[in-house]
Amino acid sequence: MNEVMHKCDIYLSHTAEVKFTSKLLLIEKYGLPKTKEACFNSPMFLKRTFINDLKKEPGYKDVSAELKVEMLEEAIDFLNSELYCDNCGEKYSTFCDPCEDF
Repeated sequence: MNEVMHKCDIYLSHTAEVKFTSKLLLIEKYGLPKTKEACFNSPMFLKRTFINDLKKEPGYKDVSAELKVEMLEEAIDFLNSELYCDNCGEKYSTFCDPCEDF
């Protein structure tokens, strides 16, 4: 059974075919650490409208308050982190683009 769960976890962490909120519900029910890491590192966190977009998704109301808080804290940490362009090394904000040459 553990091998099946591990394979499901890997699949869910890489697929875009399963909705974000569905993944969150599966994370709560089965653990799925790789899926959780993938969700918490999602490009969705880069958007200013992240919370509003997420609240519009079906199933969001079924996600536990604990996971919502954990996800919000992750998003805040990410948005407060210092990011550097891989191309030029300059520091940039999550609300602007890396250098144009990239």
